[in-house]
Amino acid sequence: MYLALAGNALYNSYDTSIRLSTSATTGVTTMDVNLSNDFQYGLNVRLGKRFGTATPYLLAGVEAGKWDMTLTNASNVSARGLLANSSTTFGKTRSGFQAGLGTLVSLNDNWNFGIEYAHTWFGTISNNGSVPSQNYLHEAKIEQDQALFSLNYLFNV
Repeated sequence: MYLALAGNALYNSYDTSIRLSTSATTGVTTMDVNLSNDFQYGLNVRLGKRFGTATPYLLAGVEAGKWDMTLTNASNVSARGLLANSSTTFGKTRSGFQAGLGTLVSLNDNWNFGIEYAHTWFGTISNNGSVPSQNYLHEAKIEQDQALFSLNYLFNV
C-alpha cells in the first residue's frame, strides 16, 4: 500500500473560469475581464497500491490561493458600473477541494517516474460592491486543472 502526504508549492497551472457581468439595464459592452493567480499552496493525501513496478493512486486535498480579477472598460461610454476607458481590480483568497489520480513507475532501485492529474474547485470571486455602481455584479467561478510530470530520485533505497 502506498500512502503519502505531500505539499505542492505553486503549480502555476491553467485555470478555467466562467466570467459573468450582469445588469438589469445594460447589454454586454466592450469589457475585458482578466483573471490572475498571485499565489497558490496546497496539501494532498495520496492512496494507492503497488502492482509490479507501477503504483497507481488517488489523491484528495485542499488548496488555497489569491485570485485577482481586473475589469477594463475599453468603450467610450460608462458601462457595467465602470467609467469609460477605466479599470478596476478586486481579489480574494480562496480555498478549495482537490481530487485527482496519478501513477508512479519504478525505473530502477533509485529512480521513478510519475504522472498526475488533479482538479481543484475554488468557488467564486465577485466584486462585492468594489465597482462604483452597486447595480452590477462581476464574478468568476474558478476551477483549475493541473498536470504534473516528475522524475524522482530515492535516497537510501
